[in-house]
Amino acid sequence: MIAILTLVALIFLAVPAVTCAFFWYETANGPHLAILREVSRGRVKAWVFRGYLTSLFSLFLVIATFPMGVFANRRKAPLRGDDRPAPPVLLVHGVYHNSSAWFLLRIFLERAGFTRIRAWHYPSFRPSFDELAGRLVEEIRELARAFPGEKILLVGHSMGGLLIRAALSDPTVAAVAGAVVTLGTPHQGTKLAVFAVGRSARSLGYRCPLIEKIKTLPFPQELPRLALYSPVDDMVLPNSAGVPEGSSWPAEMTAPVGHLCLIYHPSILRRVVAFLKENSAAGEGKRQASGRSESEMRSEEVLP
Repeated sequence: MIAILTLVALIFLAVPAVTCAFFWYETANGPHLAILREVSRGRVKAWVFRGYLTSLFSLFLVIATFPMGVFANRRKAPLRGDDRPAPPVLLVHGVYHNSSAWFLLRIFLERAGFTRIRAWHYPSFRPSFDELAGRLVEEIRELARAFPGEKILLVGHSMGGLLIRAALSDPTVAAVAGAVVTLGTPHQGTKLAVFAVGRSARSLGYRCPLIEKIKTLPFPQELPRLALYSPVDDMVLPNSAGVPEGSSWPAEMTAPVGHLCLIYHPSILRRVVAFLKENSAAGEGKRQASGRSESEMRSEEVLP
């Protein structure tokens, strides 16, 4: 038993160490080192070590909370309409995770008045990326039917952000989306995909065919969107891959935390909530100014 526990502890410590080692190798041999020196004011090693510690802590949280998502995924909570002003929110986790990824963001959202929250779960290993994107389209359509006339706010971590981008190429999804936030999403892919297990994750190589395909998909240009990325993300390599190409996707650098910690760090979660509140309020103002009736705005008109 002691030997087994020791082995588990070593693996627990080794995984973040290995990913951070890959991050440092890529950074030390690329242009990101100069950027990291500037933003850290010369404290590069301290920031990288902080990335390792936050990755380690986040991995512990993932292991501790993962069962919550397993039980939650067995039964889908019913969707009901109500008269609350805050729009519904759909959360899409990253690869190998489940709906438990969002336990802390849920608290932040509920405190801000977002009470209609759905955390979508998908299997990480067998389905292809395109299959998962198709399932997400159906999930968003279902949410739109549950809350007709309302815009849906979308938040995705890691691969979840790419799935949202792919789903938004569907016109019925684009019509009901209110805003999008991505956290640690490999918008240009990641070099670590070569070590991934499962069809969907393996397809996310750095500037690979799937990434190039996602870039060409139609996207609602008027949709408010924000990409948050960490300067010491140990999963998205190179670090610049976390920034969408072009100027149409605003990107913001977060506190120096590991990839998993992007969904747990309080300041980052506050930024997510602030962006959603700002754009849900703006969307409500536009809706009222337009003077259209509720029946004219019903999303069911664009849903098959």
